[in-house]
Amino acid sequence: MSELADMETTEHTEWKYYLWECRNTHPTMKPLGRKQRDGCGHWNLRKTKKIIGDEKAQSKCNECGRRKRLSPQNTYLKLFLDKPYAEKEQGRLNGGA
Repeated sequence: MSELADMETTEHTEWKYYLWECRNTHPTMKPLGRKQRDGCGHWNLRKTKKIIGDEKAQSKCNECGRRKRLSPQNTYLKLFLDKPYAEKEQGRLNGGA
């Protein structure tokens, strides 16, 4: 098997951890005609084997329950390959130690 094929299979079998911030990035959009809520600013952790951006992903904020479609175009994402580092950064961004 070639190195490229090895990389492609590895990308979809290893866990990736994404940090994303709950905030309103499209203030003019009105979901089903309702007023859109502002995000709470909480940083959330999403674990997936998929590559966000190549594949569609949606996540729910653990703090306020707001749903967000995740993509690099509409959300600032931080990628981590190790869970302890992702959790440490999430705690720091949310005002923890």
